[in-house]
Amino acid sequence: MAIPRDIGEMELEKLKLFRIDDLKSISNENYALKQEQAIKAKEIVLHCKDEYYKWLKAFSIEPVIRDMRLQAKEAIEQELRRAITKKFVPKEYETNMRKMAEQMFKRFLHKSTKNLRQSSTKSDEGYKVTSIANIFEIEMHEINFKEYKEKTKNNEEER
Repeated sequence: MAIPRDIGEMELEKLKLFRIDDLKSISNENYALKQEQAIKAKEIVLHCKDEYYKWLKAFSIEPVIRDMRLQAKEAIEQELRRAITKKFVPKEYETNMRKMAEQMFKRFLHKSTKNLRQSSTKSDEGYKVTSIANIFEIEMHEINFKEYKEKTKNNEEER
């Protein structure tokens, strides 16, 4: 670069000559490219934000589903103890009966929990989480989502 323009045209294989006037057009091209990339970045951020809020809504149903399953497990244990105490079921069948009852509840709750997860991501169906929590007498305000997330992570690691 030189001012005044005292460098003439050169034709060298590994050298490219830029003049001061060229810098403005290069700068404008770079600015346009930055603007284009900023628009793409904004679209990515908005998409990720939308996906995050969908995930957050879906995540809100997980403690409710967990508590539903815990209630089912408690019912199994209670009824199994009652059946053994009243001699409806011999004690040696306890393990098999528990497994069968757990499988029945899993099958029974499978479609319902799947539908709950799907509907919890839809903005107009958020009332379902509250309704199901009320039906199963699950206290929503007592759910610590951070604690639930850690428990879920630990359970997955144990498997």
